[in-house]
Amino acid sequence: MNIQLDTTYDFRVDNFSFGNLSNNTLIDLFKDGRTCSPFIQMQLQVWFEDFKYVNEAGFDHVAITDGQKYEHKSFTKGGCNFAPSNMVGSGREVKPELVREHIVKENLIYCIVDIVDFPGIRVRFEKGLDMIEKFGKCKIPFKDREQFFKKDEKKLENPLTILEKVVE
Repeated sequence: MNIQLDTTYDFRVDNFSFGNLSNNTLIDLFKDGRTCSPFIQMQLQVWFEDFKYVNEAGFDHVAITDGQKYEHKSFTKGGCNFAPSNMVGSGREVKPELVREHIVKENLIYCIVDIVDFPGIRVRFEKGLDMIEKFGKCKIPFKDREQFFKKDEKKLENPLTILEKVVE
């Protein structure tokens, strides 16, 4: 599958297990970004064949064809923080101006992965500068989740207008 910006992709992970843990236990675990991230980062390479996991400081994947850098961030019940990991956590401060510098330096595209409804997963790619413009505090609030992942509906031309063009 090719990567398109501003497009929401829907996936479902049906094949997952670990030891004798129940599916319900695993579902709860995979809704936590700390648990799910390493698995998602590998799975993204399967869904998007141009993706290569590199785990460099400041980005997680590169495009094989052109070297574009992508940073994966999970959308969970707490929303989505897209600041670098060294700015997120107890006692740390998110500095949007430094995030912007990082985005520009790396020419980052974010790969936002919605794991809230695991095993259903949504993936969306957005330019880093667009993200910081829309969400200046480097966080997408949970209340904006559906708006962020909404599918862009193609506007269909009114059939009567098409018929009128044919008659002319």
